[in-house]
Amino acid sequence: MNINTELAGLEELTHLKVRPDIQSAKDGENYITFTYATESPRLAADDEVEADTAIIYISLFTELTFDHMALKETIRDYLEQLDECIVTDIRTGLEEFHAANNDLRYKRRTTFEIEITRWR
Repeated sequence: MNINTELAGLEELTHLKVRPDIQSAKDGENYITFTYATESPRLAADDEVEADTAIIYISLFTELTFDHMALKETIRDYLEQLDECIVTDIRTGLEEFHAANNDLRYKRRTTFEIEITRWR
């Protein structure tokens, strides 16, 4: 399963960089990453695989001074409109990173867990 194109649509919507898995943290930069956590087949009544379901984490990284609440709702609404997609969890915490001068800094990380199914 590959929904990278749909997830890349977040870049146009939010005007933030969207990258798979990892993006280097920089002072003053907000961005989005996504990671495929699991993928599993879905069986039909006749024991034939008819679809695949994946759990994907989409993470919004923002500066602590950035008001992320409206953007969080925008991203949630975008994900919910994808076909066969359910936002199963949204959680927010802090992530440590080292700035260019090696000072310890923090970013806010808001992670959306989605479960999405694609029929074969």
